[in-house]
Amino acid sequence: MIRPVLAGLLLVSTASGAYAADVPVMTYHEFPPFVTEQGKGLTYALADYMTKKSGGKYTFVVEAMPRKRLDTALAEGKPVVVPWATPAFFGDQEQTRYKWSATLIQDANAVVSPKAAPVEYAGPDSLSGKTLGGVAGHRYGPVDALVDGGTIKRDDANSELTNLKKAAQARIDVTILADTAARYLIKSENLADKLHVSATPHSKYERRLFVAGPDAELAGFIARTVEGMAGDADWKAISEPYLK
Repeated sequence: MIRPVLAGLLLVSTASGAYAADVPVMTYHEFPPFVTEQGKGLTYALADYMTKKSGGKYTFVVEAMPRKRLDTALAEGKPVVVPWATPAFFGDQEQTRYKWSATLIQDANAVVSPKAAPVEYAGPDSLSGKTLGGVAGHRYGPVDALVDGGTIKRDDANSELTNLKKAAQARIDVTILADTAARYLIKSENLADKLHVSATPHSKYERRLFVAGPDAELAGFIARTVEGMAGDADWKAISEPYLK
């Protein structure tokens, strides 16, 4: 049985007869380890974990989508939870637009190249004259200026995994992707003997979770839950297979 409630959330009947608010968890991270296949991955594990932690108060439901669709939902003021985000990536450096949690994980943008022709990143100029494997629609900070100027050639693919395979075959000189994704994919695809990861990343950042909308109670629950995750053995066991 589903009933509409204020703030755009849904109430879903639980076994105890109470109602759990159905909370959308919207993510544009549609690649491993965040989404590994339909209905699986670190994002789904996070949603299940938070649902259990709420003790029946909330049911967190993952909705994977392109960034533009997520931006539209946020612009419409829909009450949602967004994981793996960084304030700067959402124009909220002062953290006043959304309700932000503490850090979920530390991440970086790894610079990966063929092991036969390794690249050590030392700023955008260190990629001059090389072919960068990008993902269509993605931007790469200060590297983009050299691409626009023709100093770096950009060859786009449709996914991070495709670029790693192209680098392993020396079809591109370098690719840039989230370190969490690089480590997961290199291990799962057995590419460690064919790829080199630069000791210096392209950039470093923290991944957090934010709540959009006026639901202070939900934001408080999220904040408390994330604060306790670092010392929670259950979360460590759940997340470790994705973050090794």
